[in-house]
Amino acid sequence: GGMGKTTLVKKVYDNQRVVGHFDCHAWVTVSQSFKIEELLRNMTKKFYQGRKEAVPEGIDTIDEMSLIALIRQYLQDKRYVVVLDDVW
Repeated sequence: GGMGKTTLVKKVYDNQRVVGHFDCHAWVTVSQSFKIEELLRNMTKKFYQGRKEAVPEGIDTIDEMSLIALIRQYLQDKRYVVVLDDVW
């Protein structure tokens, strides 16, 4: 840790020329004791919000397998980038 990796990746991630190559993107912060459903929910919300689309209703109560199916369907035929940033 402490080598500036997050800062470097954030600069690339925030660069419009880089982001322009992707249909959608998500930066998700992951804690050491993360819950997979929360990670998937956050990722889904970032994808939709990044494209200024309405987040699906009931997203906060969807189970893990349904979230995975939703993400797979949403990302199908799209170019995307996901950054999972650990904070421990």
